[in-house]
Amino acid sequence: MLDEDQSWKLLSKKAFPPNIAGSRGGCQPEFEKRGKAMASKCQKLPLALVVLGGLLAAKRSLKEWEEVESNMNAHLKKYQKDTDPHGGVYGILSLSYYELPYYLKPCFLYFGHFPEDWEIPMKKLIRLWIAEGLVPSQFPKLSEEDTREDLAERYLAELVNRCMVQVGTIGLGGRGYNFCRIHDLMRDLCVSYGREENFLHIVQPRDTMSGSTSPSQFENSKSRKLRRIAIHHVNVFQTHERLHENYPKIRSLLYFRFQQSPFLMKDNEQIFMWKKFNLLRVLDLEGSEFEKKVLLREIGGLILLRYLSLRFCNLTTLPESMGNLQSLYTLDLRDTHVC
Repeated sequence: MLDEDQSWKLLSKKAFPPNIAGSRGGCQPEFEKRGKAMASKCQKLPLALVVLGGLLAAKRSLKEWEEVESNMNAHLKKYQKDTDPHGGVYGILSLSYYELPYYLKPCFLYFGHFPEDWEIPMKKLIRLWIAEGLVPSQFPKLSEEDTREDLAERYLAELVNRCMVQVGTIGLGGRGYNFCRIHDLMRDLCVSYGREENFLHIVQPRDTMSGSTSPSQFENSKSRKLRRIAIHHVNVFQTHERLHENYPKIRSLLYFRFQQSPFLMKDNEQIFMWKKFNLLRVLDLEGSEFEKKVLLREIGGLILLRYLSLRFCNLTTLPESMGNLQSLYTLDLRDTHVC
């Protein structure tokens, strides 16, 4: 917990970064007055202050700051009705999502797919965004060499500048790979809005360690029109028929395993998935084990597939039918036995 002076210092540090502070001539008294008033409503919590500061950094006029304060009061009033001790923080985080440009909202909600504290490789996230159609193929270019990857990087940088996403590097001496993550409370917001807007659904067991699945996980979906499903440490291959019955229009299917426990996929289950999930555009099977270490030829029926990750799978062979996947943007075969 911070005191009032520390709260204001943290907020102003984020709201007036060096690259824009000069354009305002530093922190003018009018901005300081409004800023301190907003800082006092953040319950002295660093996360709320940092996110609010990132939002204010994009606002250049006093009128815009006053509008933020007005919207902030409305969001705080909405969430502070709850008995949740984090209600005030959720109000600030909700405001940060509300203030996002339309093109960044689905990119931000996409973080809800990943489990808590998950370190997300930036390149993987960018490729998923592109495969999902969240990055337009036609866009204003800063130079002739600009690609969709460049635009996606700018999207990610904007979320980072708004303090909604954290970035870092894994490896000794900073020579590892770049990753990003979001705070647990920010992830809760992603999941909440994602469900409310029918953007994503997460299937997870009551007991992560045992891997047992509650049937209600499949039956409580708001709509059979759901397009994106994330599987958290559930061997869904054992219940693949129910998955298809409840979500027949799946476009994206991402699997996340924990503690090196692989998903086992038998040949008959492969055949079912490749034939029934023929609308898939994104399929992430990272860490799965295949019964005979072979990907069956029926995979070639997923002709709409744009992203396929088989990383860390025990595969040794790919079928010739892979040539049918002509919409594929990304095929990840790292750390497999495929030559």
